[in-house]
Amino acid sequence: MKATTWQAWNDGDDGVVFAPASRCLELVLEGLLPKDAKLLHEISARTGEEAMTFHYQRMGFEAYRPSGAPQACPNQCGGNYYPEGYGDCPNCGHIG
Repeated sequence: MKATTWQAWNDGDDGVVFAPASRCLELVLEGLLPKDAKLLHEISARTGEEAMTFHYQRMGFEAYRPSGAPQACPNQCGGNYYPEGYGDCPNCGHIG
């Protein structure tokens, strides 16, 4: 699976928006992210859980804990994914 670029933005009100870079422009157009928000960092990751892990580290937060328990990918690729979380297999992409 190809990695996705994620971005963390400071919204100016001490809030942080963290989302795939492809979604950030949509958030600005929807009025959910101010046009003058400041980019804090970018992360390249293959799954949402991987992105959140690195984001938490960069922000100085406690370790990220994914939702639910990991399960073997139903495609039998050998990867694990979190069906209660982002549902991304690092090998196959989004499972559900």
